[in-house]
Amino acid sequence: MAYPYSYPYGYGYGYGYSYPYPYYSYPQTPQRATAQPRGLPDGRLFRVGSVGNLASGILAIVAGMTLLMDGPLFSYTQGTHDTTYAAATLFAVFQVLAAVGFLGFFRNYGTLTGAAAAIMTSIAGFVYLGFLGAATVDPASSFVMIYLGGLMLGVSGIVAGVALVDNRRFLDGRDMAVAAGILLIIGGGLLAGVIGLYIIGWVAMAVGYFISAVVFFSAPVPNPAGERAETAATPASPPGWQY
Repeated sequence: MAYPYSYPYGYGYGYGYSYPYPYYSYPQTPQRATAQPRGLPDGRLFRVGSVGNLASGILAIVAGMTLLMDGPLFSYTQGTHDTTYAAATLFAVFQVLAAVGFLGFFRNYGTLTGAAAAIMTSIAGFVYLGFLGAATVDPASSFVMIYLGGLMLGVSGIVAGVALVDNRRFLDGRDMAVAAGILLIIGGGLLAGVIGLYIIGWVAMAVGYFISAVVFFSAPVPNPAGERAETAATPASPPGWQY
C-alpha cells in the first residue's frame, strides 16, 4: 500500500516516507552592463593604462617623499631640488600613459567619465610640474606654487576615482574598481585641500594607482558589435522536484 506524498526519486527512510530532492538556488553571476563603444574597441588602451598606473603609483610615493624632504629646505639661496623635479617629471610622463587607460573606458565602453579622466590625468602632471618649476627661492611663493600644483593633481585624482567607480558596471573586478576609485578620491581630496596631510594624499593615490593597474589589466573588451563580453554561464540547478 502506497502512502501519500511519496516520490519515486526521493530519499529517506523506507518506501512510504521519502522526500523530494531539495531545490538549490545557486547565486547568480552579476552580469556586466552592455557597453556602447565609440569606434572599434581596442584592448591595448587598457594594457598601456595598466603600465601607466603601475608606474604612477611608484613615482607618486617617490615624488611625495622627495617633496616632503625638499619642503623645509626652501630658502633665499635655493629653490626646488633636482631630485624633486626629476621625480615630478617622470610622474607627469607616466600620467599620460595612465590617461590612456581611462581613454579606453571612453573608447571601449562609451562613458564620458572616462574621457574626462583621460583629459585631466594627461594634463595634471605637467601642470603640477610647471608650478613646481615656478617655485622660487622665496618660501612664500614656493608654498603657493606647490599648493596650486597639488590642487590640480588632487582634482585629477578625484575625477579618475569617479571614472573608476562609474565604469565598474562593465568590469569583472567591481570591488577592486570601487576600492581604487575611493582611494584616488580620498588621496585627491587630501592633495587638493589639506596641506598638512600632503604625504598621506600621495600614498593614498599611489595605492589607488596600484589597484587601478590590476583593474585595467583585467578589464574586458567588448566585441565590435557593442555587445557585452562573454560571461561565465550560471550552473544549472540539479534535477529534482520543485515546490
